[in-house]
Amino acid sequence: MNNGKLDTILAPVLKLDWADTSSVETVTKTALMRLSEDKSLLKSLITNLYEDEAKFSRCEKDYNIEKYVLFSDNETGVRLRMHVMYPHSSDIPHSHRMNFTSLILHGGYKHTLYSPMDDGSTLHDAELIKPIYIKDEVRNVPYYIDHTVIHNLRAVGEDKCVSLMLRSPAQKQRAIHYDFGSNETWWRYGSKERTPESLKNTREVTRADIDNLLTLLETYKVL
Repeated sequence: MNNGKLDTILAPVLKLDWADTSSVETVTKTALMRLSEDKSLLKSLITNLYEDEAKFSRCEKDYNIEKYVLFSDNETGVRLRMHVMYPHSSDIPHSHRMNFTSLILHGGYKHTLYSPMDDGSTLHDAELIKPIYIKDEVRNVPYYIDHTVIHNLRAVGEDKCVSLMLRSPAQKQRAIHYDFGSNETWWRYGSKERTPESLKNTREVTRADIDNLLTLLETYKVL
């Protein structure tokens, strides 16, 4: 897909020094706000999934979140995704292999941060992972998360929560996941290195899901 508008918006992101956190926050938040304001561009990125097998194959359902890959740069590792979280649902406490910035387009969620931090090498025992901070994340207010942070989300309200996520190149090989129900922790790896254990609760997205996504976004006036 060749899209000049998208190239213009993401050009500053692709040039970032990801160690410069202040610049990363400013540039990625600006990019997400610009994307959210361009409904025709967002729609074209979603409809492109019907034809772009490489991006479509990276889309997935993970617990109660649908994840759609809208842009992926092979050279830098930068990726843009759209997430759809089901009403009153939550994901499990987890960290990420990348730093990222998110922007809610519709709905909202409770955002819980946990201690300790994830250094990518220590698989913390489940009993050590404790909540330390809870925040309400709302529409049109972007936020940044470092790859060392363990967090989880709980959707609020009766609507699905729709958000954009712009992530950095990988900062570590694996990220910790913690399941409240089974009281266990495990590592999740990148898509090229995933094991059956790290794919727990992950399911494929279908093209019917894309149809439903477009209808949902039009109903919510995101598009």
